[in-house]
Amino acid sequence: MSDEADEAYSVTEQLTMTGINRIRQKINAHGIPVYLCEACGNP
Repeated sequence: MSDEADEAYSVTEQLTMTGINRIRQKINAHGIPVYLCEACGNP
C-alpha cells in the first residue's frame, strides 16, 4: 500500500470512529439509539 492510500485509509478510519462515537452519544432515556428511530421515521 502506498503512503497516500495509507493516509486516506487513516482519515476514513478516523471519520468512521467519530461517526460511531457520535451515534453512541445519541442514546435516549430508554437506551435506544436515536438513529434507529430516525431510520424508521419516528420522532
